[in-house]
Amino acid sequence: MKIDIILMAAGNSTRFGENKLLYNFKGKTLFEIALDNIIEGFSNSEHLWSVIVVTQYNEIIDIVSKYKNKKNNNIYAVYSPESVNGVSFTVKNGLKNACGDFYMFAVCDQPFMKSKSYLRLFNETLKSKKSIGTMIFEGQEGNPVVFKNIYRDELLSLSGDRGGRNVLKKHRDEVYFCEAENIEELLDADTVEFFK
Repeated sequence: MKIDIILMAAGNSTRFGENKLLYNFKGKTLFEIALDNIIEGFSNSEHLWSVIVVTQYNEIIDIVSKYKNKKNNNIYAVYSPESVNGVSFTVKNGLKNACGDFYMFAVCDQPFMKSKSYLRLFNETLKSKKSIGTMIFEGQEGNPVVFKNIYRDELLSLSGDRGGRNVLKKHRDEVYFCEAENIEELLDADTVEFFK
C-alpha cells in the first residue's frame, strides 16, 4: 500500500499579512513544523509513502532541497505558480505527481497537529474500509484528509478556490471520521494573533 502525502504549501496568506509558511514559531517555520511532523509520523510506517510539497514559493523549494540533502529521498517539491489562483491548482499539481493508492492532503498552518495523528488517520481509514478519511473533534471537521485513488478524476476536476472537501461532501457515506486528541490539533493559524 502506498500513500502520497500532498503537503499544500502554496496559499496566499491574505489574512495573515505575510507568508505564514515562513513564519517562525518555536524556532521553526510553520512549513518545517508540518513537514517534520509528517516525516516523524510516517517514519516507522509499514506502508510506502512519499511527501509531495506543492508550492508557489522558491523559499519553500529551497527548504525541501535541504531535506533531500539529509537523505530524505521520498520528499519532492512541485512548483505551482498557478496556486495563486486558488487551492484547486495546488490539489491538481500535487495529484499530477502522485501515483499512490491513497492521497493525503495536509496543510502547513496547523502547528499543533501531532505527528502520530497523520499516520493514525491513514491506518484507521484503512481499517474502517472507507475510501475517505478526515480528522474531527467533537463534530468539527478539519485537515488532513485522505482519499483513495478512485477519487483522482473528481479531485482533478476541481476549479478555482475549491478544495478536496467538496469531493468529501459528495461522498459522506464513504467518510471515516478520525477523532483528534484535542481541538488544538485542528486549529488553523490564519492570523498572526493566533500566536499571541
